[in-house]
Amino acid sequence: MFEFLFKYPASAFSRGTIVFLGSWPKWLLIAGILAAAATLALFIWRGKSGLRGTVRGWHAVVLWLLQSALVATLLLLLWQPAISVTSLKPQQNIVAVVVDDSRSMSAKDGSETRSAVARRLLDSNLLNELGKRFQVRLYRMGSGVERVKASSELSARQSSTQIGKSLRQIADEAATLPIGAAVLLTDGADNSGGLDSDTLSEIRRRRIPVSTVGIGSEQVPDDVELSDFSLPTKTLAGARLQAEVTIRQHGFNGKHARVVLTNAGTVLATLMSRCNLRRNNGKRSSFTPAKQPSKR
Repeated sequence: MFEFLFKYPASAFSRGTIVFLGSWPKWLLIAGILAAAATLALFIWRGKSGLRGTVRGWHAVVLWLLQSALVATLLLLLWQPAISVTSLKPQQNIVAVVVDDSRSMSAKDGSETRSAVARRLLDSNLLNELGKRFQVRLYRMGSGVERVKASSELSARQSSTQIGKSLRQIADEAATLPIGAAVLLTDGADNSGGLDSDTLSEIRRRRIPVSTVGIGSEQVPDDVELSDFSLPTKTLAGARLQAEVTIRQHGFNGKHARVVLTNAGTVLATLMSRCNLRRNNGKRSSFTPAKQPSKR
């Protein structure tokens, strides 16, 4: 019923922005509402002696509020209020389908590689269903995005996965192309540190919704990840430093891991650490490099 009366669904209006189609400035509207409210308050205050006893006190305040609301509504209509709604238009907007094409997509989860799963999803119904309503552009993602014509061009050979940089390129293309949405197929193995605030702000400013399709298992068997590395930002040449390393593992509980710190091919320090199972599957260890040859 709501869509029948207002053309768009209620969810679209919840994302809309109120605008005024009239040419008069907004400050004049606010000044007019305040002036009308003050004038009505003055009239009621001056004529309070002629009001009936039941209309005095808080009754007079309610009367003033109702009269002020009526005047404010009339003034608001003169400024022609409207709601600006961003909505995808069939066969006019472009949906960017971005597929992770890095080497991590060549890993197998079961009988198929992640890249094969992504291609099967694209060729089975995803591209066809999107193509019925919108223009579709297919991109492969590595250190950036590159447009491809078909899923057969995906090879899972890109040396890195930089999701933030790739989405920023899509947002930049939206300046000249009617890109209305993006669909991201990835295993989430990002090498760039994730999305920065500038990229998120640009995507939000362009109003590009990003729908993510996860490929692969949520937990990789026999997996070790260096999730954090803490080191002083400045030190003197030749000084000894203490570094704190956070390692997350899955499948190596009770085994030993060897952490090696190198600099330009030179081994600075090593540490043997036993992997213990914790709530976050993490192990935090600290070690002191034996030598720090350069100033940082």
